[in-house]
Amino acid sequence: WTTCLAGSYVTNTPSSTVDRVCEACPSGQYSANNNQASCQPQGTCAAGTEQTASGTPTSPTVCTPCVAGQYCAGDTAEPVACEAGTWDNDLSAATPCVAKTSCLPGTFVESEGTATIDRACAACASGSFSTTTNAAVCDAWTTCMAGTFVSNTPSATVDRVCVACPSGQYSSSSNQSQCLPPGSCAAGTLQPAAGPTARPAVCEAGV
Repeated sequence: WTTCLAGSYVTNTPSSTVDRVCEACPSGQYSANNNQASCQPQGTCAAGTEQTASGTPTSPTVCTPCVAGQYCAGDTAEPVACEAGTWDNDLSAATPCVAKTSCLPGTFVESEGTATIDRACAACASGSFSTTTNAAVCDAWTTCMAGTFVSNTPSATVDRVCVACPSGQYSSSSNQSQCLPPGSCAAGTLQPAAGPTARPAVCEAGV
């Protein structure tokens, strides 16, 4: 009988009076051995794998698993590494990479992570703040100098707001919550003019 080589299949039932009839495998199918009764699908690569060899009439498609930190859509798609700001949250190359955790105002990026590790956030330390997402560092609260007062309540997301002391009042040290009036002197004494940053001199006897 005729030998139907790999890449073909036998289409009839040979006998003592009938030779084998061979036919090439249809497109997308293969047979790896001689005298196969049928051809098999070459197959496609599933998500999470990449095609490293295409199928032929005598061999199936070869698929290789992709590593974590990238996305393989399957079939003939090329592997795609997780872009900056994304990561492989389930460590499966069969699913797309997702956005990393956002570090909200009041925190900063302690570690950017990797393609397989999420971004890590840390809270701003006491006396510092951040107002943007994914801040690299927290900034120290502004110092309200003598002659001003703090007009708000600062927090991890709000800086100090400094306001000059009203006319006739003072603050002699930084970060005061209010300015103070200079007070008054008894009759018969004198009080030098007070500035915004210094308490007036003690009352002195008049001349």
